[in-house]
Amino acid sequence: MPLILSRAAAAKRNDIPGLDGLRALAAGIVVLSHMSNAKWLSLGGLSFAGWGKTGVFLFFFLSAFLLSRIQIGQGAGFWTPGGMAAYGLRRLARIVPLYLLYLTLALVTTWALQASGQRATAAFPFPLWWQEYLGHLTLRDGKSVTWSVPVELKYYVLLPVVTLGFDLLRRLGSGATVGIGLAGFGVLAVLSRDAAASNSVALWPYLCCFWAGSLAGVLSATAQASEVRPARGVAGGGMILGLILLVLTIPDLSDVLFGDAVTATLRVWLVPLASLCAGLLVLGLEHGPRPLCAVFVAPLMRAGGALSFGIYLWHMAVLDQIALRTDLTGGLAILALLAGTLALSLASYLAIEAPILRRSQRLAQHLTRARP
Repeated sequence: MPLILSRAAAAKRNDIPGLDGLRALAAGIVVLSHMSNAKWLSLGGLSFAGWGKTGVFLFFFLSAFLLSRIQIGQGAGFWTPGGMAAYGLRRLARIVPLYLLYLTLALVTTWALQASGQRATAAFPFPLWWQEYLGHLTLRDGKSVTWSVPVELKYYVLLPVVTLGFDLLRRLGSGATVGIGLAGFGVLAVLSRDAAASNSVALWPYLCCFWAGSLAGVLSATAQASEVRPARGVAGGGMILGLILLVLTIPDLSDVLFGDAVTATLRVWLVPLASLCAGLLVLGLEHGPRPLCAVFVAPLMRAGGALSFGIYLWHMAVLDQIALRTDLTGGLAILALLAGTLALSLASYLAIEAPILRRSQRLAQHLTRARP
């Protein structure tokens, strides 16, 4: 645990400790949804099936928010050759090593099972053939939970330009930035209509979520620089509203409370709705009352945030293996899933993610110190 929580560099980078806890919540939503999909979990008859997309959209928003906030903080230094190289290095180091291991493991186990005359469907983390492997590496394909990775990597390319646009708008005043930003969000929200119905690797269906995150990140950096802060009560109220809306995106719950028609409408507009939830939660974490943020800064939540990418990737692989190879259901299946997921996530974090992130951070610092 101390190794995971000693993310001093990350804390200095974002000044919002609760963001790690929010990542943990996003990962937890995805896991809960998939446990319900497997018929392992329901609370008083309430299923979490279909809630997972909300968790993924929280991840999208948080990535855009934090990266745009950092870019604004770096100012003109971001656009130097060293600054751009450091940005690309950090983004690749954060996602690609574990993702590449994950895909290669799938490819190798698929080949090994087929070569031994066994069912390739038992491959871990899932069956993957050469064509699919290359499709994943070129960001054209996604399978199981990996569909979101190409989407995020594609936005990493676009993000600096979007953030620069918002930065230029700031010269017209915060009102213009907010007005044009919200107008753009509205247009993109229409384009994202019903995007939650499929697992597309295209960027455009989810662009409004990233757009909202980048806009929020720019506004956060602007407020920080000008020392203008929203009232704690307003930020806290926004956070409570965000949590309520987040819970209402559980399809079963909205069905019970409002009926099928409202639930269907919420699903159609889930991308912008999840973006709104994320924005309100981040506002509360940054400016709200500390007691309200306490859960998100708790050690276990911070650790969950550090492991969130591993949890997101590994949990589905473990779930599929339990369903395929055992007769476990209910509580025993959930315990096996949690144990296996946490073990793999911790191992991959300590062996792959953390060492590579540390090295990339040192190299990125060297690049940004170098003269163009």
